[in-house]
Amino acid sequence: LQGLQTMQMHQSFNLAEVMMRRGELERAFYHVQRLNQTPELVRPETLWLAIRIQQRRNLPASVEELGGQLRTRFPTSREAAAFDQGRFDE
Repeated sequence: LQGLQTMQMHQSFNLAEVMMRRGELERAFYHVQRLNQTPELVRPETLWLAIRIQQRRNLPASVEELGGQLRTRFPTSREAAAFDQGRFDE
């Protein structure tokens, strides 16, 4: 089951990334947020993707909320450092 869950996580993440690049921001956020709402699937990368999507959607409150989660859960991650420096295009 764990292997299947990992595969589904990667598929959802990749789908969200592609949708973001295409400008389908609402749909992209939906897919990545499904991962972020499942505690065992949350990763710095999934939170960072959600933050970047919400930044592009011009939703600063959501960006700050997700950034807080990123800082709290993964304070030493590369993504947390990028968030703190405002490097949303990475």
